[in-house]
Amino acid sequence: SYASNTIVYSVVRYLLREAIKAEFYLCEVKGSKLIEIPEHPILDLLRKPNEVNGKVEFIEKVLGYKFIQGESFIYLSSPSAGINKGTPIEMWSIAPNQVKINSDEYGVPLNYKMGFSDTNSITADPSQVIHLKYFNPDPNSLRGLSPLTTAALSVQQSDLAYKNNIANLDKGGIQGLFVYNSDNEFDDFDEIKQNALEEKWTKKNSEKSIMVTNAKLKWEQVGLKSTDLDLLNTIKFSLRDICNIYGISSQLMNDPDNKIQANVKEARVE
Repeated sequence: SYASNTIVYSVVRYLLREAIKAEFYLCEVKGSKLIEIPEHPILDLLRKPNEVNGKVEFIEKVLGYKFIQGESFIYLSSPSAGINKGTPIEMWSIAPNQVKINSDEYGVPLNYKMGFSDTNSITADPSQVIHLKYFNPDPNSLRGLSPLTTAALSVQQSDLAYKNNIANLDKGGIQGLFVYNSDNEFDDFDEIKQNALEEKWTKKNSEKSIMVTNAKLKWEQVGLKSTDLDLLNTIKFSLRDICNIYGISSQLMNDPDNKIQANVKEARVE
């Protein structure tokens, strides 16, 4: 849905743009006070998680996977020996579809196998993996529930609405057919008049042509107009559904019924 639906893409991108603005602070709790620690290896790791990703890209990947697939995995790479054994030196965001969770009979993770295949993977201890996930009511699943699973029908509905709009445009608008019209009288409509009308139309409408005939025909529309199908309202309702599952106001996504500037400002504050 993220790659093919403009509403899902826009909502997720909005959330990610807001998330990357966040700054990290490390504080020590002393009684009721928070004492900021300006320098620490943890802060260095958050600023530069690994040799490939910086802070912004790392946050986008971690939260992007969670928003779209309902879960996200962070692998903490650390030395296997020496004085820094077990101390994370890198953090990597792993795509959920590359992670297999092996657990005991009670659902407690024993290890995580990460990679594209069994021959191209690594096995990590639970202490090396941070598993962020949304609540999943399935008692037999250790995986997070994607918000888009609950919005599947709304996403499909918006997809169909867009496809119908494209189909109407591709076919040149509303379709119809000529039928015999016994009330039409064109007995004096000869070939000279026919050619004159065709030439006059072509001069005014160079991109379209018509055929003029003296047959007793009339045009009957087949199918409903776009307004009758109410495709725009369908897209609007899908927008609101998808915004609702992510907990943001549709006003932030240019909802046509809620575009008042004051409303948008209030939605941003919330």
